[in-house]
Amino acid sequence: MITTLANVRRLLPLATASFCLPFAAVANAELDWAGAPDVAEADRVIIQEIAKRVNLETAAVETRSGMGGSWYLIRSATAEDGLKRIWRQFGVCHASVVFCSPRHFGMGEWLIISQPSFEERWHFTDGDWSVDVELGGAVSYADAERIILAIHRNELRTTPDYKDGISFDASTIKSITAIDPIQREFAVALGEELSGYDLQVRLQDDGVLLYALSMWIASAPPYKPPSKALASPKV
Repeated sequence: MITTLANVRRLLPLATASFCLPFAAVANAELDWAGAPDVAEADRVIIQEIAKRVNLETAAVETRSGMGGSWYLIRSATAEDGLKRIWRQFGVCHASVVFCSPRHFGMGEWLIISQPSFEERWHFTDGDWSVDVELGGAVSYADAERIILAIHRNELRTTPDYKDGISFDASTIKSITAIDPIQREFAVALGEELSGYDLQVRLQDDGVLLYALSMWIASAPPYKPPSKALASPKV
């Protein structure tokens, strides 16, 4: 769901604020349950009330999987601001799920597993293909684009430690952060819900060099504290 940036400015005050319950309830909040059809009606009522308390007036609910059970991501409409994509989100889990710790707070048997955060991604395209990626503050759009296109086009160069032609699904790129911006070395996180890769690449005059990689397997969704103001990368 895409809306204008102006229409969601009223959703942003909590982006850098600490979170606590209760908040003043917002009337007429509506959640879209198409992405989580398995949630019972009684549970939807509770989750709906939580969404109202955190001022997510309209949002979509998406099922997420973890090692030990499912949790649910509640995500607001996405706003477009040039190449940026902006939204708010938080996660909830049922108290019966293994990783749903008592330290989390919520209502009834539903607990908030990741506090409301202000999310920002940058939009990249290659013909009809596109992906939205989180960039660290020391990563320019131009450098990120070189990396993303090299991965998407299977043009990564490799050291002797890795076979030529190694490839990854560029649609699963989540973030790019700087390891050493002076040496133009960057970390690229790719993956789905339960597994993925961490790449270390170096920008060179003749291409993008992959010099290290590791695989990760998720055990549970991360607990996310309230976000701070984001530093936008240079475009």
